[in-house]
Amino acid sequence: MIIIKREIKTSEIMSCGYNRNTQKWDVKFNNGKTYSYAYLNVEKLTDPEVLNPNMYRISREGREFFDVNAIYVIRSGSESYWHICFGDGRIIPTGSKRNVHLD
Repeated sequence: MIIIKREIKTSEIMSCGYNRNTQKWDVKFNNGKTYSYAYLNVEKLTDPEVLNPNMYRISREGREFFDVNAIYVIRSGSESYWHICFGDGRIIPTGSKRNVHLD
């Protein structure tokens, strides 16, 4: 998962690498444009925790999610970001855990 300025941008990015010469992240977007970002503006998160979707009822803004195939939790410091995958292929990056309710 790639977060730029606290927004999940993973699906918009073709590649992301740290440039030691400039001490910035070089981010190439799907539209072919490349931008450089200050080190602290980019987080490249890996090693998600995988939750069993059969063990949870998930909702956001009062609407329950159905046909959930996978739940990934990726942590960064005190924040947790959620990636929810559905049977029809949709993937919803939920942002902060505060936006998701689990029962």
